[in-house]
Amino acid sequence: MKIEYTINPLETRVLLDDADRKYLRLAIRLEAALDAISYRDIRDKKTSPEDVERYTGYLKHYDDKAYDEHPEKLDAEVADYEAELQSGHLGDCVCFACTCAKCMAESLLGIDTIAGLGKHEAHNIEMCFTDTSTRPWSRLDKTAAEVIDILSTPMKREKNEHWKNYSQEEYESHIPRWEAERERALAWYKHYVQERNL
Repeated sequence: MKIEYTINPLETRVLLDDADRKYLRLAIRLEAALDAISYRDIRDKKTSPEDVERYTGYLKHYDDKAYDEHPEKLDAEVADYEAELQSGHLGDCVCFACTCAKCMAESLLGIDTIAGLGKHEAHNIEMCFTDTSTRPWSRLDKTAAEVIDILSTPMKREKNEHWKNYSQEEYESHIPRWEAERERALAWYKHYVQERNL
């Protein structure tokens, strides 16, 4: 496995070799088996006959041999995850309300390219590389020094339409937390750049 760290840590690429793909195939199968076991565990704790029937049905349909009989399904899952490993983080990890497929793929491989980075801090870093004046938003090329400069500067904050139901005082009460998140993002990013020699 080769990890190509980039100026934007959320765009780090993970490149797999054949041994990694084999490991990923096994990890996907194991995840499916663990899902079945957890459903069984839930089923055993339920008292409702409807719930028992539903979870039992799920277990009856779970068949690890299905991957052997239809290897193209597993091949497609491996290819999908491998594509995610070479794309950017997009999901709960950057305060976007959905599951991040890249995080899922990294988890299956036992790695974390943004270890220690909280979602609010990741969002601050992501916004350094995002041009919000375009629709849809477009990407910005930045150097590490430019990102550090952006994160080093306290943001000018003005109440906007998203806060129209809140008083100015209520809005301003959030600013210390937002600034603390920006400062944590800066500290994490400086360490990332130094550690990766970017």
